[in-house]
Amino acid sequence: MDDLSSEALAAFRLDGKVALITGAASGLGQATAELFAAVGASVVVADLNGGAAAATAEQIAEIGPAMGVAVDVADAELPSDARFAVGQIRNPRDGLNGSCFSYPLAPALRGEG
Repeated sequence: MDDLSSEALAAFRLDGKVALITGAASGLGQATAELFAAVGASVVVADLNGGAAAATAEQIAEIGPAMGVAVDVADAELPSDARFAVGQIRNPRDGLNGSCFSYPLAPALRGEG
């Protein structure tokens, strides 16, 4: 990121936060995951294609902490491997913060599902 971009994003720091981003193995989801990592978030790259999610997370790990996980957002229950990834990447004192996800995952992430 160039100096101008870094300066413009200074107000949007996500240090110490975890972002679970769906559809993050490619396209806009990947760009979002890279941006969140660039502003300090630890990123869980969630995608239906688990292999692609892992590969994208490996690339993002050059920017900051990242893990890839297979997630089907059509499933209302957050899979245990996604819960594990969030638990492994987050700061234990902060819990789950700054998440970006599709609606079906929201109840599960809030402990309601």
